[in-house]
Amino acid sequence: MALIQLQVYSESLDFSVPLSVIYPYENNKIESIKTMILLHGYSGGHQDFIRYTKIEKMALEKNIAIVMPGINNSFYTDMKNGPNYFKYLTKDIPKIISSIFNLKTNKENLMIAGVSMGGYGALKAAFTYPDNYFAVLSLSSIVYIENAFDQLKSLNQQQALRAAFNNKEEIEDKDKLNKLANSANNIKIFMTCGFDDFLFEDNKKFSNFLKEKMIEHEFIANEGNHNWDYWDYNLRYLMDKIF
Repeated sequence: MALIQLQVYSESLDFSVPLSVIYPYENNKIESIKTMILLHGYSGGHQDFIRYTKIEKMALEKNIAIVMPGINNSFYTDMKNGPNYFKYLTKDIPKIISSIFNLKTNKENLMIAGVSMGGYGALKAAFTYPDNYFAVLSLSSIVYIENAFDQLKSLNQQQALRAAFNNKEEIEDKDKLNKLANSANNIKIFMTCGFDDFLFEDNKKFSNFLKEKMIEHEFIANEGNHNWDYWDYNLRYLMDKIF
């Protein structure tokens, strides 16, 4: 198992960005390795999961490659006043990891996951391109992006939201999960959120919305809050369900 820190050029962004990869190089059968793109939350970075979770141990046990990009506070969108981070996530990253590591990035071998803002990015990518991923894991996710304008109230958070979307009245359907969800077929959807999380009611509401649309998914509501202890435990729990 190797932990590799990269600086890669993105055509969509037109600048270089950091990328951390956990790579099971001992496996001689590269075609058998599946890959998880794992997305950090607001104010986070590409090393968060290495620092705060047991993701390396999980990757070793499950024999999967973990790809952790640094997306800044972009809300995983092609920003109104900033770079095209969603294109980088969905278009550039699969090409980069396929080229460098010879990993297969077709639907059968690629999944996406994230926490908080990263959970939103993971669901958005999976709902927009359901033929690209076999599963999506959402932990304590922002699910109604328009509500983020009321939930994230600091000056920096508001500035980041305005850079991404201008304002909540101008959020486009391509950035609203409830508008994208109808495309979410033939993909395993897992959502989890703690009872004490400020995003719990939104996640519960969104799960009920998916049920009404008859979109198959699993929503796990359990004890916990919006923190790394919760995400470490539940990331392991979800990975055990899949692998």
